Amino acid sequence: MKKLLLFTITLLFFNQTTTQAQKRNPELIQIQTANTELLLLADENGKLQIKHYGAKLNQSGQLLYVNQRKKDKDRKFFEEAYPAFGNGNINLHALTVNHADGSWATDLKYAGHSVNKGKHSTQTTITLRDEIYPVEVKVHYKAYPEDDIIEQWAEITNNGKKEVNLAQAASSFLTLKSDKFYLTHFKGAHAGEMQWVEEPLTSGTKNIQTIKGLRTSQAESTCFLVSLENKAQEESGEVYGGALAWSGNFQLSFQIDERDYLNIRTGINPYVSNIRLQKKQSFTTPKMLWSYSCSGKGQISRNFHRWARKHALRAGNEERPVVLNSWEGAYFDFSEKTLTDMMDDASKFGVEMFVLDDGWFGNKYPRNNDDAGLGDWQANQSKLPRGLNHLIDHAESKGLKFGLWVEPEMVNPQSELAEKHPEWIVQRPGRKPLLLRHQLTLDLTNPKVQDFVFQSVDELLSKHPRIAYVKWDANRHIENFGSKHLSKNKQSHFWTEYIRGLYKVYEKLMHKHPKVIMQVCSSGGGRVDYGSLPYHHEFWASDNSVSTWP
Repeated sequence: MKKLLLFTITLLFFNQTTTQAQKRNPELIQIQTANTELLLLADENGKLQIKHYGAKLNQSGQLLYVNQRKKDKDRKFFEEAYPAFGNGNINLHALTVNHADGSWATDLKYAGHSVNKGKHSTQTTITLRDEIYPVEVKVHYKAYPEDDIIEQWAEITNNGKKEVNLAQAASSFLTLKSDKFYLTHFKGAHAGEMQWVEEPLTSGTKNIQTIKGLRTSQAESTCFLVSLENKAQEESGEVYGGALAWSGNFQLSFQIDERDYLNIRTGINPYVSNIRLQKKQSFTTPKMLWSYSCSGKGQISRNFHRWARKHALRAGNEERPVVLNSWEGAYFDFSEKTLTDMMDDASKFGVEMFVLDDGWFGNKYPRNNDDAGLGDWQANQSKLPRGLNHLIDHAESKGLKFGLWVEPEMVNPQSELAEKHPEWIVQRPGRKPLLLRHQLTLDLTNPKVQDFVFQSVDELLSKHPRIAYVKWDANRHIENFGSKHLSKNKQSHFWTEYIRGLYKVYEKLMHKHPKVIMQVCSSGGGRVDYGSLPYHHEFWASDNSVSTWP
């Protein structure tokens, strides 16, 4: 009898708990800037829905959005804020997890949220959990009221004891409703970056993506505009602007579904990029930036520019020096006199900084063209017998500051570095390396390589503390996929860990040499993105800014 009573009480408790888990009190979450609002609703079933992103609403407007489509019981019509694969969602999804038992089904439910107010921003963190599997997702929204910018990113944690596999982990997901959508995006090539393209979005999915590994924005861009009803106008109409803060492989997906809703998913490209999470490990996605304007794309541009200067770009409101770079004037063929003559002339017409570009380094393998010397960062004694200090002295005697070009992510096979550390090079095991511009890429997933790259630049700046400017270049993509450092079951981590390794080097240099101006070049405009922005003062936007290129 006691056993039967205990079983009955347990069953009643289980039924009550299940009912409470299924039916909850809806909770409204408001994320606001001065002129915009993102309205989220954790509904009675625990699903986090996007109800509105656009102009700021009053209370009656909020209630209208909350109550609309109230009778729609089909789960595929929920505008989930961070939809997962395997719970009935037949359209784009933000998260795909292969669980330890082999299941691919994930169903995220609202578990609470917190709000942290800062001086210039307010961060809202929403926790979602699967009720069966130990997967937790924290979706972060950071609103900048003065700038009408909202940052979004996600943190996925494996709270279980066994490994799980992330096949998709998006930075953001947004659903919009309109009769027509127009997408503005940017394409290009070396010396012709950021070419404007505007087109209507039709049913199906359009992906803008790259698998090049680095020089992310040379052919495609992480920035875009979506306008409603009509093509984007400068000072009128509803326009959304987005930019992913990431310097590696990315994917921007735009899907018009069967309801004529637009689903936008952004983040790291899942192409050969599965992430294995051990117990208690987390994966944090890059940040996605959003802005909305009801007065055209001009306001979107101003919002991003204002925000970038205040919160992203290094010393965003400081004046930059007027720079003369030696490259187009001398290329690889120069002597000390070539360079000092350039400085003499530059000082006469208001130049403030002289930057010595490629060709200044390498001795065993001198850098007289692009087929040798990368990785050997010592001054070439034949070209510069009195070293860099002589050039710095001459520049300062003419009232100029002095800067230097480096390409520390790369290596030539003809270099002392390649001879000493072939295992540091990104490579295809057992296959002939694919050369581009006679060079290969160093494996920045490897902490030893990160240390080498940091030390190479650090030693130059420490030995020559009057170097005031560094131009950081990267002149090839990654075609030789493979890392000697990563284990065989973590090769798919390469794309992500390379960029994170690069960011670690940037970070260390920024803190060690805070007064040195850093310019990111990357073969012209190949790395003009919000991921690189915090570590640099300026970009070399494109090589088509000089007359030697068509």
